[in-house]
Amino acid sequence: MAETITGNAVVIGAHPDDELLWFTAVVRKARTVIIVYRDFWADPSLGPRRAAAVADHPHPDVRFLALPEPGSFGMANRTAPAPDRFGLAFDARTVALREAKRRAWIAAGRRAHVAPAPVRRLYERSFVDVKAALGPLLDDTMNVFTHNPWGEYGHEDHVLVHRAVSDLRRQIGFAQFMSHYVTPRSIALAARYLAADPAPVVTLPADIAYARAVADLYGRHGCWTWKDDWSWFATEHFSQVTDRTVPADGPGRHLGAMNLFAFD
Repeated sequence: MAETITGNAVVIGAHPDDELLWFTAVVRKARTVIIVYRDFWADPSLGPRRAAAVADHPHPDVRFLALPEPGSFGMANRTAPAPDRFGLAFDARTVALREAKRRAWIAAGRRAHVAPAPVRRLYERSFVDVKAALGPLLDDTMNVFTHNPWGEYGHEDHVLVHRAVSDLRRQIGFAQFMSHYVTPRSIALAARYLAADPAPVVTLPADIAYARAVADLYGRHGCWTWKDDWSWFATEHFSQVTDRTVPADGPGRHLGAMNLFAFD
């Protein structure tokens, strides 16, 4: 099974460095690596640094969609995250506070490092753009590895990418696999996505040396966004996404094999 699913593999990560963090066991073997987001309104210098790093990436086939990052991290309800058709639903109070601050900055003449539109609007627009950009790159012979529907540690962009890929799977017919990374704060949502009869979990050995080498490259370009002391897991767990991979409640839910880590 392990060799079967890594054959003709495509890894889709939301941000540069996601391919190293959640798909360490697959990224080097993958036929293609697709990275979605480049520019970020909160840090205009980040996009060019990411572009330079991806240009130096050792993988022979990296596709950089270079879409603008919506800036959605932290917008969902952290204690009770809820899925919606675009990814994760935003917390109403957080939305109101963020938009009030954005409007105040614009009124004061400050536009640098300020979202060009309400973040929810950017998020929904990004969902449409991600699907449009990914569709022509995928076909029904591929095994597509991407984020899970709880966003590993709850990242709203990751869930958006998962949802976009899931929509394309239904249209195109490729096999979709999700990572099993989870944190204590995302574990409740993760549990809802695993049915009483969960999909078989595939465990693969991580290529830590490769991940560290590419992480160092990102660091040299000033765009490694993760913890400097991150310790990679020796193995990673994945399962196939099907139309049965839907949120549910009730007894008998369990997580199976996971890559559980702490996130501050």
